[in-house]
Amino acid sequence: MTNPLVSVVIPTKNRHHLINTAITSVLQQTYSNIEIIVVDDGSDEPLKLDITDSRVKCLRLEPSRGSSAARNVGLRAAQGEFLSLLDDDDYYYPDKTEKQLNYLQTHPEVDLVFSRVLVVEDTGKSHIYLNDHYVHETFRNFCYFNVIHNNATLFHRRVIEKVLFDERISKYNDMQFHLAISLVFAVHYLPLTVGVWNKLGRPDQLTTRNYRLSYQNFKLICEVFQEMIDSSPLLKRRYYGRLGILAGICLDPLAAIRAFAKTIF
Repeated sequence: MTNPLVSVVIPTKNRHHLINTAITSVLQQTYSNIEIIVVDDGSDEPLKLDITDSRVKCLRLEPSRGSSAARNVGLRAAQGEFLSLLDDDDYYYPDKTEKQLNYLQTHPEVDLVFSRVLVVEDTGKSHIYLNDHYVHETFRNFCYFNVIHNNATLFHRRVIEKVLFDERISKYNDMQFHLAISLVFAVHYLPLTVGVWNKLGRPDQLTTRNYRLSYQNFKLICEVFQEMIDSSPLLKRRYYGRLGILAGICLDPLAAIRAFAKTIF
């Protein structure tokens, strides 16, 4: 298929003032055979878009089910042969879809391709992580706690037949999704900068900075990927060590001791 449909899923909640930029960045892609599925995760007021384009479809969850469920609803509703994700406060560069789609079409053995994003920090400073010489492989990605950002991927529909977001996990859900994909599918890195990730710490973000939530969700990550983590002393030190630190921050010394013990035994 030379001109396949690409579906872009954008979850949102109570951020009507931001989402138009994200949607516009998709509509302005140099590749035009695109559908956009916006999933309103139970906003206080139903989402009303300023954009009128037949390629944009809106779904509403009521009550709110969380960012992982919102992404899954959008992915299941998608009609495209290829799919991608975008957060509602971020945006794509114009040639993101065209270049990644060309890569997948010329490398049929690859299931998911990812690139890099420009990261804008709370301070207003920006940086790009990953360089042209980064070599992607599953173990390295586990060591890094996942370098694949939601906004930076394009993947075949066959991926979601086996892997979706774990709806128990609201924080680190991109880590869970992409680590799970890397265990089953062929993942390649294409060294391009394809969009912007705003890390501005807004209180209305779908995933918030909550240490108790971080601990609970990272504990689930360790449980979901226990077999992979326990296969390597390095991964045990990194994952259970981080879990112990989060438990300590949450003033749970017994949980911290149990986690740190796993780094040794």
